[in-house]
Amino acid sequence: MQAQQSLYPCKLSNLYTHASSAISIPMQAQQSLYPCKLSSLYTHASSAVSIPMQAQQSLYPCKLSNLYTHASSAVSIPMQAQQSLYPCKLSNLYTHASSAISIPMQAQQSLYPCKLSNLYTHASSAISIPMQAQQSLYPCKLSSLYTHASSAVSIPMQAQQSLYPCKLSSLYTHASSAVSIPMQAQQSLYPCKLSNLYTHASSAVSIPMQAQQSLYPCKLSNLYTHASSAVSIPMQAQQSLYPCKLSLRDGLSLSGGSFVCWSVHV
Repeated sequence: MQAQQSLYPCKLSNLYTHASSAISIPMQAQQSLYPCKLSSLYTHASSAVSIPMQAQQSLYPCKLSNLYTHASSAVSIPMQAQQSLYPCKLSNLYTHASSAISIPMQAQQSLYPCKLSNLYTHASSAISIPMQAQQSLYPCKLSSLYTHASSAVSIPMQAQQSLYPCKLSSLYTHASSAVSIPMQAQQSLYPCKLSNLYTHASSAVSIPMQAQQSLYPCKLSNLYTHASSAVSIPMQAQQSLYPCKLSLRDGLSLSGGSFVCWSVHV
């Protein structure tokens, strides 16, 4: 099968997909070869098939995520590719990737916004991705990133103010007790459904709430209603705190002209 260039574009993927392990076809072909459903070529390819994929830039955008998704652990593809590689459903690439696949993700800023949350969600504990990225990383469904993240995943979240408003409540809701996130953030942090943040928060989560006046009007009644007994929130707040569903709250008494919380529902 030492044929001319016209051979290869002809459904080459199917040729390998079911091909017998005895068939050996050197695929050092021209650039026109690779865009032909290359992902399917590897997806079901036999472990005996070895195809060097040191191809041009046009190779990688071709459903690269599926290429790795079901790829055999014997398939080794160096992914030191150009910037155009990563935006191609990178999250799925890691989601089901074998633990034997190692892909250095020291990529450009364009990498991270691509459904980064899913990338970590099901990622194997063996995958280590340094996330010392730019500010554009964090707003991408950060809450989901931590929600199911493995306890082995450590992500320093000393990020800019833009990090926290992204469904911060969900971030803590199911977060593992091993996750430690210093929340000494700006005023913009707290209005983001703060009540839910504490409602199901783990007893290991400690968040100093010495915040500004804007913190408390956010459904404070619900915040205490189901709060864990281990959660300590100093309520030396201004008058604006208490009008929040005060009629529905038990355990509030008037003392010295201000309301004082004397019990917590657990």
